[in-house]
Amino acid sequence: MNKMSPYEALMQVQGLNKSDLPSEVQTLIKRIEATRNTVLLNKKTDESGNPVVSESVLQKIKSLDSEIVNKIWDFIDEREKNQIRKTIPKVEETEIKEPIKEPEIKKEDSKGSIGFFNF
Repeated sequence: MNKMSPYEALMQVQGLNKSDLPSEVQTLIKRIEATRNTVLLNKKTDESGNPVVSESVLQKIKSLDSEIVNKIWDFIDEREKNQIRKTIPKVEETEIKEPIKEPEIKKEDSKGSIGFFNF
């Protein structure tokens, strides 16, 4: 039984196909698949029958997988933002018929009183 990688599980849960994703993500998926195929072609296996993978190759696969998962989430977020934008009606710009008038300020005398004192 083949284990699913995190990006494959995410795609399955979100109902995505490789063709749904942007070309940049498809390219990363091709790179990780090529790396896996190279590992399988080596035909080196341990006692359990699992392919033997060097630490550097394993790190490369994990790094690519992580990058793919992040880019898939970015794609999903962007797709949801676009759907939300489509549902919100656009605000129409209203025409200004008359310029806005500034309120008139009345000038007052500088004379006044405070309590018993006039000034």
